[in-house]
This record gives sequence, C-alpha cells and structure tokens, in this order.
Amino acid sequence: GTETITNTAVKGIMEKVEAAFPGSLPSHRMANQVSKLLENHGYASETTLFATSLGCDEVNRDIEDEMRQHFGNPYSMGGLAGFCFGGVVAFGNMAHHIPTDGGNALVMYGPHVGIDYDLNFGKVNRRGHHGSSECCGPSSAALEYCRRVKAGELGEIGTPTDIIESQQTWVCNEMLPLIDRIIKDDGETDPTIELPLALYDSQDAMMVRIFAKAGDQVRADSKIAFLGGITVNTPEGVSEYF
Repeated sequence: GTETITNTAVKGIMEKVEAAFPGSLPSHRMANQVSKLLENHGYASETTLFATSLGCDEVNRDIEDEMRQHFGNPYSMGGLAGFCFGGVVAFGNMAHHIPTDGGNALVMYGPHVGIDYDLNFGKVNRRGHHGSSECCGPSSAALEYCRRVKAGELGEIGTPTDIIESQQTWVCNEMLPLIDRIIKDDGETDPTIELPLALYDSQDAMMVRIFAKAGDQVRADSKIAFLGGITVNTPEGVSEYF
C-alpha cells in the first residue's frame, strides 16, 4: 500500500471519513467545541475530571492529547476495542476523584477504526511501519472469530477462564450477537464501517449499565457529561476524527 502522504490522499481520507460517519469532526475542532459547550453548562476545565474508555492502541492517544489540553490527564477505564473493562468499580473510583467544591466529570468512550492512505477502513499507517496494518486489531480478530462461528467452522468459546486472555474473549462474546448486523448475506453493508458502528451501540449500552450501578457514587453537587462516539484513526498528516 501507499506509504507516503500526498495532498490527494489527505483530501480523499477527509471525504471518505465524513461520508462514512456523518457529523464526525476533526479532533481539534471536536475538543474545542466540547470545551466551549461544557463551559456554557458550568464545567470549568480546571475542576473537570476527564475520564476515558478508549481502546489500548497507541493511536488512540492522539485524540486523548487533544482533550488533555482542555481537561488534563484522563482516568482510563477502557481496554481492548474500547470496551469499559474497568466496569462499575473503575467508574465508582473515578467518581471519587472528581474535584471537590463543585467539580464535575467528562467521560469519553467508544470504539475506534483506522483508515490508511489508500482509503481502506480497518487499517492505518503507523509510525515506523512500511504500508498499513490492522486498526482495530482486536475487533478485526473478533469479527473473524464470529464469522467462523456463524459458518459452523468454530464452536463458541464461552466464558473466559484465564485472565491473560479474558478481554479478547469478552470482545468476541459481545460481538457475536452483532454478527448478522455487521456482515449481511446480501452484502448491503460494508463490514469495515458497520463494525465500529455496532461496537459503539454495544459499548454505549454497557456504559448505561455501568452508570445505573455506579452513578450514585457521583456527589450530589457534581455533574457528569458523557461523550460517546467512534474515533477514526488517520495516518500522520491528517487529523483524527470523532
């Protein structure tokens, strides 16, 4: 694949991202708009705790950096593919870190997908690599597992039994009910685009469940805002999108 940036590639990436994910914004614009919106609702940057549930991949740190400029270092609750593996305990612990005397919290969450110089979703050009590689790798691996289960080539892996493989096992289990949505027999959907959309819905429902159990840990004088979406990881020279 293409290894170097061109003006044509930059323009093509921007157009393809905005067509596939209507309403997505370059990360710096998104961060500025979020900061201004929250300020209008009483969220001061110096007293707002920033928390995230984003994927482990190093490419997701770029969008965190944009938000960090406004809200400081994040409390991280996410794991593979962006799922909030920190769960109820991490959320409750995070709530106890909200600054006192009227402090608030912002929770940013969701899956991610890459796009490379050749305009392929599901891949990204990484620093120090020739060509592009999978992004998000864990969700792509889980999708292949689900495809093979659906085809009768594999049995379901069940509940995780080993901590060193537990996150990927749960990603597979969470994706299995979504497989018919992501891969349609009639080919109506593009799996590389539908995959992050389906994962977002799954992770959004998960965050709702977590808040239902741990939301009472947020002090009565504090507010909490949720910022959910899909991070689109881009090659160097092109802004990330959310």
